Amino acid sequence: MSRTPLPQVLAARARDLIRSHVYRAGDRMPSVREFSRMHGVAVSTGVEAYRILEAEGLLQARPKSGYYVRLRQASSEPIATEPVSIPAHYTRAEVLTAMERNRGLLHAMAFATPNPALLPTRRLAYITSRILRDRPEEAMNYSHPAGLRELREHIAQRMVLAGVAVSPDDLVLTNGCQEAMALALRATCEPGSTVLVESPCFYGVLQLMQVLGYRCVPLKTDPHLGLSLEWTEATLRRLKEDGERVRALVVVPNFHNPLGSQMPDTRKAQLVELAARYNLILIEDDAYGELAFSDHRPRLIRAFDPEGAVLSCGSFSKTLAPGFRVGWVAAGRWRTAIEQLKLALSLCNPSMTHLALADYLDSGFYDGLLRKSRRVYREHTHLMRQHILTHFPVGTRVSTPAGGFVLWVQLPAGFDSVAAYNEAVQAGIGFTPGTLFSTDDTYRNCLRLSAATWNETVAAAVRRLGHLVASQTAASRN
Repeated sequence: MSRTPLPQVLAARARDLIRSHVYRAGDRMPSVREFSRMHGVAVSTGVEAYRILEAEGLLQARPKSGYYVRLRQASSEPIATEPVSIPAHYTRAEVLTAMERNRGLLHAMAFATPNPALLPTRRLAYITSRILRDRPEEAMNYSHPAGLRELREHIAQRMVLAGVAVSPDDLVLTNGCQEAMALALRATCEPGSTVLVESPCFYGVLQLMQVLGYRCVPLKTDPHLGLSLEWTEATLRRLKEDGERVRALVVVPNFHNPLGSQMPDTRKAQLVELAARYNLILIEDDAYGELAFSDHRPRLIRAFDPEGAVLSCGSFSKTLAPGFRVGWVAAGRWRTAIEQLKLALSLCNPSMTHLALADYLDSGFYDGLLRKSRRVYREHTHLMRQHILTHFPVGTRVSTPAGGFVLWVQLPAGFDSVAAYNEAVQAGIGFTPGTLFSTDDTYRNCLRLSAATWNETVAAAVRRLGHLVASQTAASRN
């Protein structure tokens, strides 16, 4: 029988002190050095224990100050809904089409696009021009279906920071994270398969399910802890009894879109065990994994999978260059199948963008860029959240993400996000209607906002949107 890792043991002791109110909301915890000395362990062990509690949402790290028991504002945070977990098809194409048609008119809040001021645009432009001058044949020619090896080496190095040791040969580069997810699903699931998804679920994943002919089963997802394992196991048991064969589960463990939640490491390990018991394939979307609000880059689910049965997908779209469309999939045992699919569907990747990103990563600037981005997005999401709670009607609930730059807003009963969307577009204001994040109308009273950019123009748009929401909510009660 394996022993519980020491950081988890210490985290459990500190957790008991918090739950028994020895330390209350807002209290400063003992410093990491004090905590480590109290338990006779190395400082690194104490740090890991506190990080476990931070990932669970119990502690909050404050720069140059220490760890504090997190303030819970139950009255202002979204309530985890309990979806109807039955197989269904996604039918929101008309709303998605309308959003894309209005992309150029809408405010930056509508789409999960990174802040342009944080992107290394000038440096990438310089690198691109130099590559075209010095390596024109390589830049203009076809590449290997798996992508530039030099870039795959950089990605493999970064995955080590997320607790995963993979060879560059295990990676297949893709046209963004969306293609990575599509290839992972097509390689592992037959047409007509039943796939489990979180609820709410990023609409891009649901749209993929629709195009590929899969049925979705939504699962309860907590705004802090992510996917409910208890709900998932109960659903799997019921579907098995009904003769329904579930093939895969798509999950966003780190900084969920749209909730911003972060699954604790203990629950990631439990999810891997649960998947093994039910012969379930796990496909994880790590598009926001590098954008933690703390300095701690969270582990991937793949880190807890010794068998290589988890497929991990990611991209540089949220951190470096969304227009370059560079993503990847660490495919595990499905690597050959995914490379063959990539070859058949799009032949290869754009050589120019791969060469440019590999050159940029060689420079060593990326970690500094990430530190700045994390700091800015943490500040922006806080400011937008406070602005929403100030200017939206009483009863509004807003997520408190642990990373990324999107906010999930739950409005009072009677609010219709689709109707409000059409009215907001006329005023030049954009948001993503909540109904896009489900297979039914579960989240019709919700919406998602991007806080990547924050300035007076965005603040004014939030205020105008708050007035619009208040007017519609009031009208629905009359």
